[in-house]
Amino acid sequence: MSPGMNQGRAPRAPLLVLAVGNPSRGDDAVGPELARRLQDGLDAGGLGPAWAAQVELVCEQQLAVEHAWDLLGRQAVLFVDAEADADAADGQAAPRAPVPGVRLRALAPPTGASPGPRLGTHHCPPDQLLALCREVLGEAPPPCWLLSVRGRSFGLGEPLSADTRQDLDAAWAMLMDWLRAQAAPDTTGATPHA
Repeated sequence: MSPGMNQGRAPRAPLLVLAVGNPSRGDDAVGPELARRLQDGLDAGGLGPAWAAQVELVCEQQLAVEHAWDLLGRQAVLFVDAEADADAADGQAAPRAPVPGVRLRALAPPTGASPGPRLGTHHCPPDQLLALCREVLGEAPPPCWLLSVRGRSFGLGEPLSADTRQDLDAAWAMLMDWLRAQAAPDTTGATPHA
């Protein structure tokens, strides 16, 4: 994408929270549940009036290649999702987290000769969205993070498991800490409430 194609685009909130999950599949509801808490805080003003202009929230059942456009023009992006094993999601030993079932990690586009996402598919992992920004849209992706919560049960029609429900409070605290760390100076005085 050339710099001229960016002109005329409506201004975007500098921070994007992209929550992913299916509320009908047990612990896969982590993303939508945290998105609901955040939306409630934004709507009720509990996060402070300046936050509404700073944060955009997108909640989807799964990521698709089209979400690469949502990343453009942002200061920072946070993906929120459940993972079958949040402590070993990337195949490597995870750093010790204060809450074992919850972790926050920085993302980077795949390196080397990656085949990249297949543009005809409906699912696209976060790191592949970053690659799409760079390789297809021609823009450097913003700094991105993944907040993952370990899911234990993903059956259709199941509720959140008790352990994952407990982890949600720690995940909510990490989400709020991330927002405060990324926020513009006029929002740092706001005191988020759960």
